[in-house]
This record gives sequence, C-alpha cells and structure tokens, in this order.
Amino acid sequence: MKLVIKDRYNVVVNDYARKVVVSKNLCFGGLNSEYPNATTPLSDTDKLIIRQGSEWKQVDKSEIGGGGGVIKHSELTLDDGTNPHGTNRADMGIIEVDNTPTTWQPNAIYFVRNTGQIWQTDSNGVAVLMSISSVGYNELKQELKSTVQVTGTNIDWAQGVAFQVPELTADTTFTFSNVQENKQIKLYLKGNFAFSFPTYVDVSNVNYDGAVWNIIVLEAININGSQTIKAYSI
Repeated sequence: MKLVIKDRYNVVVNDYARKVVVSKNLCFGGLNSEYPNATTPLSDTDKLIIRQGSEWKQVDKSEIGGGGGVIKHSELTLDDGTNPHGTNRADMGIIEVDNTPTTWQPNAIYFVRNTGQIWQTDSNGVAVLMSISSVGYNELKQELKSTVQVTGTNIDWAQGVAFQVPELTADTTFTFSNVQENKQIKLYLKGNFAFSFPTYVDVSNVNYDGAVWNIIVLEAININGSQTIKAYSI
C-alpha cells in the first residue's frame, strides 16, 4: 500500500498489487482557518473537518477511533503529567466513591476511597467485594456455593453445589446436565418412593430412608477416560 499526498486537498491511496486507487478530495484540518491546511495544527480545542468530494463533516477529535470508537486514555495522567481530555474513572467503567454505597448501579465496578476496596455488581445491582490478595467465599461464583431449589427432575450441576428437591410424591427418575469433572454436589431427598439416577452413577453406597431428609453426595470423577459419578449417603 502506498500513500501519496498530492496537495493539501487531495489524498490518493494506490494499491499497486491490486491496481486499486482509493482517492480523492479527502482533507483533514483544524477550524481556526476558513479551509483546513497542512500548516494549521490541531489543538485540544479544535475540531476535525473531513471533506469528501464537495461535502464537509465536522466531528470532535475524541470521537474518532479505530472502527469509529471513542478514544479516551486512562485517568492515570500522560507522561507529562497532563490529562488533556479530563478522563475520569467513570469513563473507564469505574465509579469512584468516598464510602461504600447503600445502593449500587448494575454492571459496574466501584472503587471505595476510604477502604481501598473494589466492588463489582452484576446485572441486578448485587455487589460482590473483589479481593486483591486472595479469593474467599464472597469471590466465588454462584455455581460454587449456591443452594438450588429444584422444580423438576433435572439437576443442572452448573447452577450450584446443593440441590433441594421437593418431597417425592411418586417414583422419580433424575437426569443430570452440565456435569463438571471433579465437582461435588449434595442432593436433599425425602419421600417413600423409589428414585433413580443415570446409569453411570454408582449408588452402591447410598442408604435411603424416605421418612426423613437424606443428604446424598455426588462426585463426578473420570477413571481412564470414562465419566463416573460416585454417590453416597451422609
């Protein structure tokens, strides 16, 4: 690709390999002259004018980016100590507050000045404290700590680690989805009816008493490339 500047009003791009010419009358410049020219540099307060053919378009410089995106630098200042666009953390997707909020905006990251804590909110505005040096209970995803109220007969392993099944009122066959290797879940079961799991579940260590609530632990393992779930009562 070869870029040829013909004069101050014309830019010609020649692609000799493809023999394509993309051209003419493309002009960039500042507003502090009647017509943009190469001797008038853009300053922070200038606008950018683009002319194609006989049409002119005026846009703010900060709106021009790759693919038409907005260019903003971090609130961390430039090497010379300046922040010419006045970009703040909100522009970067971070909300800076003095104290821990009582209400939260959804899908946001908060930095709390007085504690140095960073909080992240989900689409419902539920905030989770993000630990910088370690991972604790609060940082775990719901699939690693939640108790799920089961409404049907499918147990979705990706939803949580404990599954409360309504008291059985008939013989029941359970199915599993999103089984995750090396994950362990608990199933709470009660009811004087028979139940069954998929054929790859080893239930030889399950002792079930339908008169009380039973806790059945299931652990997904892989033995020689074959998925197996071990089940046992506690």
